[in-house]
Amino acid sequence: MKRNCEVYPKALNWMVLRGGRRMTRAGLFHPDWLDKANSKHVASWKQIAAAAAGETQEQRATVELQSAAQAGWELVFHDAFDREELGDNWKAVAGNWQVEDGALRGQGALLTAQGFPGGDAVGYQRMEFTASVEADAPRVSDMSCLLHADPEADKRQSWTAGYFFQFGGQWNESHRIARRGDTLVSAGDSKIAIVPGKTHKIVAENDQGQLSLFVDGINVLTADEDASLLGDGADRVGFYFYTPFKVHDVKVYVKRLAGGL
Repeated sequence: MKRNCEVYPKALNWMVLRGGRRMTRAGLFHPDWLDKANSKHVASWKQIAAAAAGETQEQRATVELQSAAQAGWELVFHDAFDREELGDNWKAVAGNWQVEDGALRGQGALLTAQGFPGGDAVGYQRMEFTASVEADAPRVSDMSCLLHADPEADKRQSWTAGYFFQFGGQWNESHRIARRGDTLVSAGDSKIAIVPGKTHKIVAENDQGQLSLFVDGINVLTADEDASLLGDGADRVGFYFYTPFKVHDVKVYVKRLAGGL
């Protein structure tokens, strides 16, 4: 319990709430617990958690998606999964992952085996990927990704490894951007959701401290960071899928910092 309070310092009245509701009120909103919580309570706790995390309307202002070339990003990694094995470029942190029929398939957490930009260089990161799920999928949650992640992070809480860009969390009802487990901004938007049978294009980026999540060209969330996670121990990218999805293509870009940190 002490560790939970350290990981989720914005929890309110943590000790007097039951286990599942502690998680919800802290801003984690894990799908396993939402079904046990009254919907009015969930809505109230979302507002409390958002306020405690400092969410503002300015943070959620619309940001226009630019192509990587327009915005000055440098392509450093591309994987189209045109093979039959996972390969040496990826490291499974949790869950099951495989490459089959030209796509990455899996659920859990998966990080790149190498950091970006690589070597002694330091830079901001952008990740673009296309993903889908079968049209008859009964329930879906978390077609999400990570930037500036630590490969040594606790695999039991892999979404806290770096910047977490959550799309379709809470069983496809919410989205958020978090820094190592602390929510920076969140929203529930029924108009933007994972659609079974549809291939979505997700773009997550840290553009010099401006964190943005785009889905199919739409700005879902944006938050600003004064001091970004950068450098060794914060240089991997990857996926966090609560239910199984297919990734068809992924690209990683960087904006290098001159002279490093």
